[in-house]
Amino acid sequence: MSTTVRKTTTTGSGGKTETTTTETVTDNGGGSVRSKTVVTSQTKTWGGSGGAAAPGAKIGRKPKRLIDVLSGTNLKRSFSTPARPGASRVPNASAVKDMLLRWCRSKTSAYDHVEITNFSSSWNDGMAFCALIHHFFPDAFDYDSLDPKNKAHNFKLAFDTAEQKADVPQLLDVEDMVRMKCPDWKCVFTYLQCAYRQLHELDK
Repeated sequence: MSTTVRKTTTTGSGGKTETTTTETVTDNGGGSVRSKTVVTSQTKTWGGSGGAAAPGAKIGRKPKRLIDVLSGTNLKRSFSTPARPGASRVPNASAVKDMLLRWCRSKTSAYDHVEITNFSSSWNDGMAFCALIHHFFPDAFDYDSLDPKNKAHNFKLAFDTAEQKADVPQLLDVEDMVRMKCPDWKCVFTYLQCAYRQLHELDK
């Protein structure tokens, strides 16, 4: 009697498959009798390239995009665009800008010398900044005494008050704002995002 054992291993997306083949040859005097036994076993590989996630394993989430600088607020709740039916809703950059612009208008609509339609020329004399800050801190200064022509004073008053009362960082330079008829909208937008994060909770 002789016995031969062969092992083969294959690897696929589900893991490794090992096949063991045992062949036995018995000579009973009247001829040889062969018998074969095949045993197959599979070992799953968790993780790795193409591998499945192990049971109970936590799947890491992708890092938030920069647009989520407003995360922690309720900005994403109403202004989201699904990539496809059933997909998770992701905030749209244009929708965030529109929301922030509407928020600024809603807080300054009752103020003279303020008409907010964009993130540039609407903010070029400092009055819109002052109106926005005055809405939340009406005792900080006398808004009615302000003059749209006194740009430097208006910008400094708004930025200083926002920093002192709400810890809004002074990201905009007063001299630059006075010099530009149409301030860089991206700079104004970034400052207002910071202001929103610090101020919107005060309305609750």
